[in-house]
Amino acid sequence: MSRKTKRIISMCVALILIAGMAGLYFWQIQTGGNEEENVNLPPTTFIPLIQRTQNDVSRVVFYENGETSTLLPSTIDGMVVWTMLESAGYVFNPARVQDKARQSWALTAAEIAHEDASGLNLADFGLNPPLLTMEITYTDGSFTTLHLGGLTADMEHHFLMVDGNPTMYLVSEFVAGRMLFGPEDMVDTRLPEFHFTQAAFIGISQHGRQEIQLGLTSEGLVMLAPYEGMLLDVWRVSEFVINPLSGLQIGDLVEFRPDDLSHFGLDDPFLEFQFISIPEPGSRDAHLIFGNIFERDGVDFIYVKFADRPHVFETEFWQIGSLLNIHTFDIIQRMIALIDIRDVERVVIDSPGNYFELIPNHMENTLDIEPTINGILIQESDFRLAYRTIISLSADADIPPITPEGTPFATITFHQTENTELRFFDFDTNFFAVSVNGEDAWFVSNRRQVQLLFEFLHELVA
Repeated sequence: MSRKTKRIISMCVALILIAGMAGLYFWQIQTGGNEEENVNLPPTTFIPLIQRTQNDVSRVVFYENGETSTLLPSTIDGMVVWTMLESAGYVFNPARVQDKARQSWALTAAEIAHEDASGLNLADFGLNPPLLTMEITYTDGSFTTLHLGGLTADMEHHFLMVDGNPTMYLVSEFVAGRMLFGPEDMVDTRLPEFHFTQAAFIGISQHGRQEIQLGLTSEGLVMLAPYEGMLLDVWRVSEFVINPLSGLQIGDLVEFRPDDLSHFGLDDPFLEFQFISIPEPGSRDAHLIFGNIFERDGVDFIYVKFADRPHVFETEFWQIGSLLNIHTFDIIQRMIALIDIRDVERVVIDSPGNYFELIPNHMENTLDIEPTINGILIQESDFRLAYRTIISLSADADIPPITPEGTPFATITFHQTENTELRFFDFDTNFFAVSVNGEDAWFVSNRRQVQLLFEFLHELVA
């Protein structure tokens, strides 16, 4: 036999052995050879005590520490909503109230502690008197009473008994915790979706600073105070004021119903914030007041409460950073009169030695114009540049409001459905105080940009 033949035979044997081992492996998998699949795990068992539906429950009454609380269901838009009868003056989270009532239609025990507790001293199990008694009335007229006892030695379960049943059960600490929810556990701390596009009104009042109010009008969200009607820089308001509040959360409850808010600095708040959402299904509003700042473990916190609720909470101070020290000039649209050329019939600029009448002459059924300045036909591109220069005149700094007197240095009037008039008064060597539509002047505009406008218009008509 040649070497070549021997080599071929050896290779064939090796391939047969490899194929056999692979076949054995896959055969073991399909016939249960995987040891993990054959491990016998102890079954998880639960003991159903109440198996009903939420719609079967008529009312649930809790007795705890001499206090009584009654939970009642109602149907709103096809959804069952739970309320507490004794919640006058409080605002509870419906989901938390529902969690407290949930055991009235779905209750499961973890295991049986004693099949028959008749001869036992129930006080040893915290069942005489019980930690809590839960009386459930169903719509069919039947009722069930549960008695919740103390914790087991391992602190993982509570003892529980059902009226008319001698068996003592164990329910998990999680289930018992829901049954033991008190008013302080159910207060509503939900906040609206803080987003610029969802706002109908925004109010920010920081101690020692001007109050800022923004409101929704036909022109969108504009400033209501301190400068009514001023258009906003939408991007800056969104990015630097409102959208950062998406992470704002109400923290731990500090005191459920304090007698004295001055202890928390909430009688004279450091900051007040109001957000009213555009009315839509599921929308919410918030009116928050913030008090004293305090430090714990190297972290700054601030006391906070809803203006219409008694509870005091805490939250981390950094979360309200976007509401602090806001300068109105940081959020307004700086252009003094940002008016679309399509809405303007003519613009008149009147100043000693400078008089210009700009008429776009809009063409019918088109965006084209045949513009003139002082009756002189001007190239459309040059006219549009001149118009952009006019509407680019900006508010450069705010000043304490003043009522200008005397003759203005210049007047610019936009003739449209409702005229807009800008009057520029001498303020100092660098700025004009600007009055819009005869109102007090509260900002100044740089003299140089007005002078450059005049120079450009003179060139166009030269």
